[in-house]
Amino acid sequence: MAFWRGLRPISRAILLLGGGLLLILMVLVGFALWDLDVFGSGQEDVDAAALEKLTGLTLPASASGLRSHVESWQDTIIHLRFELPSADLAAWQNSQTWDTPPAASPLSYPFETSPEWMARQDWWQPQQATSFQVGTLRSALGHYQHVLIDSSDPARTLIYIVSFDT
Repeated sequence: MAFWRGLRPISRAILLLGGGLLLILMVLVGFALWDLDVFGSGQEDVDAAALEKLTGLTLPASASGLRSHVESWQDTIIHLRFELPSADLAAWQNSQTWDTPPAASPLSYPFETSPEWMARQDWWQPQQATSFQVGTLRSALGHYQHVLIDSSDPARTLIYIVSFDT
């Protein structure tokens, strides 16, 4: 307080004006960063080539209905789902490098509950699987990759993958 009283009135005005301008600048920069999606509200339906690059996975040629959501700020987490003809499932499984091979097990992390941004996605529904296996993949990029293979529908298999880099 003694510092403030020791200033001349013009110096006080300059400090107040400068502080106000700095505050306005900070608000404008914050809105600009928010608008540019720097804070990680995510990106929907990234194309297959970009997903393969981000995850280190090779998506099968017979995959269809590819859906994805990428969240990235300090860490990157990718939720992806694709459909595979049931006849192609064994070949896809054999082409993967598994840390934990798919096996029947209770629904567990990260499929038992979904983060808020995924709970709003109508295509992300691993909790509705009635016949499934879960496993973990070994990524060449060092990512953690959890897989849920939903075989509830005999005509098609849904593959859910959550890939994250930390």
